[in-house]
Amino acid sequence: MYGNSSTIEINGKHYSKSNLCMLLGLGDPISLKDYLKKNKISKDILNIALVMDNSSRLPVMIKQIYHIPREGNEEVRLALVRAQIDAALRMNENLQKYMTQRYVAETIEKLIFGELLLDGKAKKDARKKKGSNNEDVNKGIGKKKPGKN
Repeated sequence: MYGNSSTIEINGKHYSKSNLCMLLGLGDPISLKDYLKKNKISKDILNIALVMDNSSRLPVMIKQIYHIPREGNEEVRLALVRAQIDAALRMNENLQKYMTQRYVAETIEKLIFGELLLDGKAKKDARKKKGSNNEDVNKGIGKKKPGKN
């Protein structure tokens, strides 16, 4: 099952253990081993992991990525958000690597979901649908009152 210490073989393909752990929200490769004993990693997550491992695969795998279902796929969205957060937090370790990881995760999320959850637009749209919009309350914050300098 395991190739070398940093990769794992699943269905004849090699994946970075650290990327799989990050996408699945697991702490370390030992957690991944335990996870695999009890769970199967979805094809969608595996496809994303392949692209995360080698960003030059994105143009080739665009069809598989584009056809990942949008509805009821919180697992995929959270994996992509994790990848974006991970990239932002580690950017100073290896700028090119983590800028690429962030770009890939954002591009995939936009392809599947049409927008970025971390961008804030998705949350604002959800609040508007529920009718809890606080923009009117915040309009006056930071503005000078008339007649005062």
